[in-house]
Amino acid sequence: MIKRTLYFGNPAYLGMRDAQLVIRLPEVEKNDTLTETFKKESTAMIPIEDIGVVIIDHQQITITQGLLSCLA
Repeated sequence: MIKRTLYFGNPAYLGMRDAQLVIRLPEVEKNDTLTETFKKESTAMIPIEDIGVVIIDHQQITITQGLLSCLA
């Protein structure tokens, strides 16, 4: 299976839920002009076993300890 390469160049919250990487974007969550439905649908989930490389290229990215240990 081909593994995914993930690149993060904007502020993001990276966590883990149910053995999946959860990506939340603070720019979307804090935007008052967007509907609550759109904000909830903007969260992305990617299975951990599909990830090969994660590139983090921004200072405002938050990564949980649980995610770091799973990716290692």
